[in-house]
Amino acid sequence: MVYRAALFDDITLNSNIFEVLNPLFCGSLQELMAKAQEAESVLEEVTRLKKAEVARKAVERQLAAEEKRSKAESMRRIHAFKRKMMLERIKEETGRARAVLEARAALQERRKQANVESSIQRQRLMQEMERFQITKKWPVSSSFSVFGSSSSPGSPTQDQRTEQFSSAPVSPGSNRKGSASRLLSHDKSIPLFSSYS
Repeated sequence: MVYRAALFDDITLNSNIFEVLNPLFCGSLQELMAKAQEAESVLEEVTRLKKAEVARKAVERQLAAEEKRSKAESMRRIHAFKRKMMLERIKEETGRARAVLEARAALQERRKQANVESSIQRQRLMQEMERFQITKKWPVSSSFSVFGSSSSPGSPTQDQRTEQFSSAPVSPGSNRKGSASRLLSHDKSIPLFSSYS
């Protein structure tokens, strides 16, 4: 009986102690669980922020690489455009230089041909004048006409020129070529040779 009474007293005492300590344990457990949840939330937030930072840096690296490629492509296009413009300018300048050289060569050729024709005309004129000095008659059927096929109003005809030349006094010692030159210089209407620019 004494033992049972003592055991009952122990149980009653333990029950009283549990009732006293139970709120304390329950409060501590809830706080621990709340703190654990808070720590887990913080950890999740930190993890999310780290992932977002990693993603942001990846996007920035991608954008930087694309910008670098874009700049390289832009520079390549600019250089290509500059090379194209330079080649076109060189081609245009070369074309102008070639045109100038061709025009100069054509002008020189025309002048050369004009000098040749003028020399031939002068030689034919001197031959006709020499023949006129000998025969005292201008060859009407000659293919080369000194006085031209038509005469201006008031100008002397071919026969009148012949009479003027025949009646002109010629000294015995004078040469025929000088007489021909004097006749040509006397009559300004006789075209010696064509002038070319």
